[in-house]
Amino acid sequence: VEVTLTVDLSPGKYVLLPCTFEAGVERPFILMSYSKNPMKMALHEENTVVLHGGWDPSVGNSGGCLNHPSWRASPQYLLTVSKPTKVTLMLEQASSEPTSLPFIGLYAIKASTPSSNKR
Repeated sequence: VEVTLTVDLSPGKYVLLPCTFEAGVERPFILMSYSKNPMKMALHEENTVVLHGGWDPSVGNSGGCLNHPSWRASPQYLLTVSKPTKVTLMLEQASSEPTSLPFIGLYAIKASTPSSNKR
């Protein structure tokens, strides 16, 4: 079971947040990104990046989606784009029993940049 998100991104930094709908779910996942232009994600600078991760309540990283105040505990990955590009992100979970898989989602959130007008 997978979720795919294709977005046009302007140069900058983005936080990728793979999540389950409910908090407290344990499940491994694969996060893949594809682009015609190189992008940097989790110390990889390539056109295609594949990362293996997971949600595990025993280590406190299964915060659920943005509907839950605990969403900040979910795994987060920083994606850096140096020029305008279309990026396809795919979040996948594998199981021999697809009926037991939780609902999953993927957010791409523009990271805020520190203000240069600090007082």
